[in-house]
Amino acid sequence: MGWIQRARELAPGFTVSLVAAAAASFLAEHYGAPVMLFALLLGMSLSFLATEGHCKAGIEFTARTVLRIGIALLGMRITLEQITALGWQPIVLVLTLIVVTISVSVVVAKLIGFQRLFGM
Repeated sequence: MGWIQRARELAPGFTVSLVAAAAASFLAEHYGAPVMLFALLLGMSLSFLATEGHCKAGIEFTARTVLRIGIALLGMRITLEQITALGWQPIVLVLTLIVVTISVSVVVAKLIGFQRLFGM
């Protein structure tokens, strides 16, 4: 399958995702709520498009590939210098909270009958 065929396959779902993101941004600017809230609400209302049909492949591509690229670009804004400028206390706090959260999740998963991996 050529790249033109792949682009045609992804275009409807990618367009839906792009319009939802633009709408979330517009609503956030005009109503003063967080963009992520509107994106979540719009995404939930449009989730039926991702189940089957023409939009499925494009929405899956956007949800996986484009979202990962966006998160990586957002993460690049936080530098090691900024992290070390906070001092050692916040770093220890974050690491401790991560360990505690994972540990509690594993224990609770085991207590309610799931495998430990489910808690991870």
